[in-house]
Amino acid sequence: HITQCPWCIEAHVARATKAGAPDQEIGEVIFVAMAMAAGAAWSHGGLALQCLEEHQA
Repeated sequence: HITQCPWCIEAHVARATKAGAPDQEIGEVIFVAMAMAAGAAWSHGGLALQCLEEHQA
């Protein structure tokens, strides 16, 4: 997957541009990926806080 991998991001953007994808479409995909990553971070952050509470008890 391309998130958190600068080389993968560069390769996929280059391929999308070469294939004729407009900037707006590439931007939309970027924002979807960002939103999906934020969702995972939110849920994992909640789990980490829950674990912290359990270990403090």
